[in-house]
Amino acid sequence: MIYRVDEHKGRLALQAISRNAASGLMLKKKIDLALTPHINWSWLVEKKLQQLNGRTKSGNDFIARIYVVIDGGFILWKTKSLNYVWSSNQDKGLIWDNPFAGSSVKMMSIRGKGSEKGKWYQEKRNVYQDLIE
Repeated sequence: MIYRVDEHKGRLALQAISRNAASGLMLKKKIDLALTPHINWSWLVEKKLQQLNGRTKSGNDFIARIYVVIDGGFILWKTKSLNYVWSSNQDKGLIWDNPFAGSSVKMMSIRGKGSEKGKWYQEKRNVYQDLIE
């Protein structure tokens, strides 16, 4: 996996280039969701994945994703996660449990099979609301 910061289609962006690989970048930060509940990002994809069923273990792969982890501390079963995904085969706006972790990880298709390649999409999510729904 190669990461680089570059201008892409008129915006400064973190570009991830992958060939049959997965990886991730992580930012560990304590955030008070009562004061700062929103997360904002922009994303664009150039290619879509084959038609995988993202609701199954064998198809749990996405073009792009933003993973938000709410740390439960020493009480591991209180750790919750939101996985905002750009799905190649799900419709936009769907929510389901992660096939590996169950209900402790909520999958949300923010962009879906009808979303255009090569186009920037600006996203804003209320993490607090997404956690309690």
